[in-house]
Amino acid sequence: MNPFASVTFAWTMVYAFLLVNFLFLGLFRRAPGDGWRYGALLALNFLYDLESITRYGDHPAATMVGERLRIAAGLLVLPLAIDLARRFRAASTGRWQAAMYGWFALLAVLIASGAVERGDELVTRVIVGPRSIVYRQAVLTHAGLALLIPTVLVSVVAGAVEHVRAARRSGRWIWAVAFSNVVLGGCIVHDLLCGVLSLPSPFLVEHASFLYVGALSLAFAARLTEEFTRRDDELARVRHALQEREALAAIGELSAIVAHEVRNPLAVITNAAASLRRPELPRREQDLLLGILEEEAGRINHIVTDLLTLARPLHPVLRDAEPRELIERCLGPAERAGTEVTLRSEPDAESVLRCDAQLLRHALENVIENAVQAMGTGGSLVIVLARRERQGVAGREIAVIDSGEGMNTEVRSNARKAFFTTRTTGTGLGLAIVDRIMGAHRGAVEIDSRRGEGTTVRLFVPDAS
Repeated sequence: MNPFASVTFAWTMVYAFLLVNFLFLGLFRRAPGDGWRYGALLALNFLYDLESITRYGDHPAATMVGERLRIAAGLLVLPLAIDLARRFRAASTGRWQAAMYGWFALLAVLIASGAVERGDELVTRVIVGPRSIVYRQAVLTHAGLALLIPTVLVSVVAGAVEHVRAARRSGRWIWAVAFSNVVLGGCIVHDLLCGVLSLPSPFLVEHASFLYVGALSLAFAARLTEEFTRRDDELARVRHALQEREALAAIGELSAIVAHEVRNPLAVITNAAASLRRPELPRREQDLLLGILEEEAGRINHIVTDLLTLARPLHPVLRDAEPRELIERCLGPAERAGTEVTLRSEPDAESVLRCDAQLLRHALENVIENAVQAMGTGGSLVIVLARRERQGVAGREIAVIDSGEGMNTEVRSNARKAFFTTRTTGTGLGLAIVDRIMGAHRGAVEIDSRRGEGTTVRLFVPDAS
């Protein structure tokens, strides 16, 4: 195979690769109008170059069929190029466009069918450096040439004008497309003259068309990149708006929960204060009402503390603490509910623990309170203190095991989300706060629960270095 045929074959492989990628990337869906034109242009150039190789062969019959297909494919490229250029500059389409495609389709059918072919071939020998290249060409009738030559020349000029106008409007990569189209137009005129006048010069269209298709590919890639960038910007704006809406929604949800949770103790405090104003109130009832005031004030304080713990950054102040004593000071919720508590600890787990005792007590109290509420009246609570290792880090584990109703998969997966609760009362902040506190200690929270089998919550606190 001579060098020109080898290069032409390489172009066909490139067109095939681009066409496969074009179909794979789904450009038809991303740019329906431009997409099918670009895909058709790739397919026609592939056919044109593939049939151009037959001109170098030694089989006249195959050459005649290949020449018809080559000329027909080359003709159909011209209206596609003009149409693409007009679409690049967003020009309106009219009836003339359908007429243009119809005329080129008719001319392509006439040539492919051999209706305007004389039936013989023209063999031209071209000397290129030290090599001699033989071209086999179909010979058209005078009527065929009268139809072909004006059509090609007008199309070349119109294509160049449209591409330059598109480049002036859009700029950037379209200038490369316009330049390559002008080069391709010059090569088309060159090959047309060489074929008609039998000039001893190599044909150039199959090589120049590669420049044009390459420039088009870069232009489409640049347009897709710009589209993706624009969509990324839009997504960023939408994401920012959604975050703002989520923040506002969270504030609204928080406000509703706080209003609901604070209103009840405030109503009790108001009633108790009104009762205390009665001068004839016995001392015993005064003490009872004062106890109610203290309890409800403590409840409000607990809600506010939970909200502050959830909202503000946590910076644990590590000090030495006795883990068993820390656990015993967190049993208030269980004692008030009359829940039986069993505390087990391994001897080596009772050594001094470096932690923020106040934060850790807050987390443990929330876990114990959740366990007591899950069991209701009765039930037994087991707390196990043990030394464990997690992902190569040694530390202490506090396991709170209740005999309550347990959680299903959905509740267990959402249990640590803020404001999530399955109870009619409660802020849904308990385990979310526990998760934050343990995260601030570089620790972890694990929840093991099955419906009807109780729940085990494990708090892992690493040994401070």
